[in-house]
Amino acid sequence: MSIKNQIQTVKENWLIAVVILVAFIAFSGMQDKISPLSNAAEKQYADSSYERLSMASSIVPGYQQDFAPEAQERAITKSSSISSEVERNNFQESSEKVKSLIKQNNAIILNENVNEYESGRKSYLTGYYQIKIETSKYDSLVNELKSIGELKSFSENADDITKRKVDVESTLKAERERLARYNKMYEESISVSDKIELSDRIFNQERTIKYYEEELNNVNNQVSYSTISLTLNEKRSDYADIIFVKFSDLIKSFVESLNNLLKFFVVILPWAVITLILYLLYRRFMK
Repeated sequence: MSIKNQIQTVKENWLIAVVILVAFIAFSGMQDKISPLSNAAEKQYADSSYERLSMASSIVPGYQQDFAPEAQERAITKSSSISSEVERNNFQESSEKVKSLIKQNNAIILNENVNEYESGRKSYLTGYYQIKIETSKYDSLVNELKSIGELKSFSENADDITKRKVDVESTLKAERERLARYNKMYEESISVSDKIELSDRIFNQERTIKYYEEELNNVNNQVSYSTISLTLNEKRSDYADIIFVKFSDLIKSFVESLNNLLKFFVVILPWAVITLILYLLYRRFMK
């Protein structure tokens, strides 16, 4: 085909060429308009996922490397374990006293378990109580519970969870800021597909924030309330282990003693015979 014919063909199909060019320009402009938003959302979502995983590992106590020395207000949790022995036939009265002290201090019994062991004159009661109390009243209640019965053992633990609290607070702040950015992007977006995607991410972000809010509330409760574990043991009877010997045990002991005596004679008899012979020879020689 000659150049003249090619030019003629282009003139005849100029409308198709214009339509293709306009469509290409419109598509490029749309990509420039949507892509930055989508890419930014993707990057923020990836950063969010990475940070959530990082912070999830940092709030686990076993992975803490320090105790946040820069924090001005410390977060300390307290717990103690008390074991006491009460007089026999006085267990119920002591148990009621424990419950009365708990009620007076507005504490809560999380777990109560009372069991009876053995039977007859050997039987005795044991009670276990797990108590939650406001930290401000903790020391007072501990001293009152220690006065019930005879104190057998006492241990107390104090854990510094300031690092955990600081990590959760900082993570929660970052997640709330991320949610605010998602909401702003949603308001500025004009693409339906971007709005749908951002709506899903906003929903997930709100769930993440709720999780960290609950975690922070849990940390604050651990500081505000302390735990006391109390064990009450009823004293066992002084005559619990006194029993008459059985006739079968007497026979068994007699047979064992007789056997030991027979073993003794079997061992000593040869030596006694040798000693007697030597003695007789000695007397004969002397004569």
